[in-house]
Amino acid sequence: MTSQNQFADALFELRSLSKALDDISSNPYHERINRQGSLEELFDAILAFDYAANSKELRDTGDERVHALLNEVREVSKSIYPFFVTKICPESSRQAQEWQTAARREPSATYAFQDNGSTEISLLDATLDGSTLIVKRLWSYVSNFDGTWTNLKVGLGPKQVEDLKTKFAELGAIRSAFR
Repeated sequence: MTSQNQFADALFELRSLSKALDDISSNPYHERINRQGSLEELFDAILAFDYAANSKELRDTGDERVHALLNEVREVSKSIYPFFVTKICPESSRQAQEWQTAARREPSATYAFQDNGSTEISLLDATLDGSTLIVKRLWSYVSNFDGTWTNLKVGLGPKQVEDLKTKFAELGAIRSAFR
């Protein structure tokens, strides 16, 4: 199955869940998930819906049907993240140090890296310029639900570049199918 089909199936399931939830208890996420905007707007809506699905905002009810639907929303959202977010790990301790140095120059990237040196980035908000990864949004373990906006630039090795090119190509195919 192609990534476009997997994404389409997961999105259909998430939209069905948002409809079922809206039928029980009106919420703003149903409209946001179903609005035909950009892929970036859709992902932001998915992030907000997932966050709300685990918060008092939607869970503050005694209705077990709502809780069951919200648990399913969380699971489906997790299956959608890999299309938009990827984790990159340093290939060496030298590269990890270079990344940490780059993060120190960009205050919004203070908590960009985990203890093992890895970081999670938004593929929608990153680009490759040769072997330099330019990140505009990343996820950190001390972050809010929609990531941290930044301007982080880190050098990559050849394998990392190839892996990211593959991820960007998959995202491009999803973007083309989404239109």
